[in-house]
Amino acid sequence: MALEVQDALSEIDVEWPSAQELLEPLGWDVADKLVTKGHCLIQCHLGSELNEEAVQQAKQLDGWKRLIEELEPAYLGREAEGKAAWLESDSLETEVSTGLGLIDRTISELAYALEPLATTMFGFGVIGRTDGLLRAPFSSRDEEERIFEEREVLTDEQVLVKGRIEEHLKFVQQRRVAAIYFMKGSNSKVILHTKEEADRTISCQEGQLLV
Repeated sequence: MALEVQDALSEIDVEWPSAQELLEPLGWDVADKLVTKGHCLIQCHLGSELNEEAVQQAKQLDGWKRLIEELEPAYLGREAEGKAAWLESDSLETEVSTGLGLIDRTISELAYALEPLATTMFGFGVIGRTDGLLRAPFSSRDEEERIFEEREVLTDEQVLVKGRIEEHLKFVQQRRVAAIYFMKGSNSKVILHTKEEADRTISCQEGQLLV
């Protein structure tokens, strides 16, 4: 089984395995935490150099934006800050070597490990994952102003021609498990809102994956 960390000072639930053949037991451990706790914090071991490489790659990306205001909370949560950019689709059949690619591949491998367990453990089927969505702070006040000026608005054309509402509803209905990898920074706080219980705040560090 994947190693479960018992350190009372840490919220880490599971360590990412050191070998590919251990992805199956990782899936079982993560699924168990999702069922019993509602979330799972995984310690990954990609390394600070790879994380920094990914951060530098992200800075060079085009396509940073803010999502349509009425639809954004479903993707970025409540009271989102900073900017976002979609990554290209990942496939386990292709090789990756870049920092961003390897981080995104980690999420793909997690999805692969959970897929065969979903019906039994969660009561729904899984057929894949969405593309990765990067999130970062604005690099400057000028960038922030520009991105907000260029932000898409929900117009009749967006609704009637481009089908943005139907596309959004499909995403909301199909999403089941979310995963967030923290590339940089420490003591990040994620607030989980639930219908049945009080909000939960999870402290996350660089190199950790929250599911």
